[in-house]
Amino acid sequence: MKFKKVLIVYDSGFGSTEDITRVLATELSRLGVEVEFQSAESARAPLDGEAVIVGSPIRYDRWLPTARQYVTRHQKILSKIPVAYFYTCLSLVQGTSNPIDDKQVYDDALLSMNTQVKPIMVASFPGTLKLEVMPWYYRFPLKWIAKSKGVSEGDYRDWAMIKSWAHHFFDYPIGSVK
Repeated sequence: MKFKKVLIVYDSGFGSTEDITRVLATELSRLGVEVEFQSAESARAPLDGEAVIVGSPIRYDRWLPTARQYVTRHQKILSKIPVAYFYTCLSLVQGTSNPIDDKQVYDDALLSMNTQVKPIMVASFPGTLKLEVMPWYYRFPLKWIAKSKGVSEGDYRDWAMIKSWAHHFFDYPIGSVK
């Protein structure tokens, strides 16, 4: 059985994760899914009978606060419907120091964030590093962190991988969810 209605809830620090959300929504719509996407800050409660995708960038080893708060606020319904998580993170860029370990750390952090909600899948996508769109107080620390990991400014999102994940999510069997 495939999903017919999906709510995508996202938080986005500087627009990269919001762009990914829009691509996921477009791809799911092409598959015939009714899709709604909303910022975690003002997103409505999930409805019975729909699937939910929640996404956020990773900062300091966790999602942004509004995405975490959304899951906590709606944990009762989210524990009963199909839910998937995704995150963006520059540590996933090829050539950084130990991206496989970093991914597992982030996956584990999301899975333990709220033990009531059991996502059917967790996806990780490299994001972007565009210092010009960031407030001045983020630029220096992020530039230093990126340099230490061997990452230069740029857009590292893999649109084919993101679209492929949307198809994989769409095909996930609902019957496997409690």
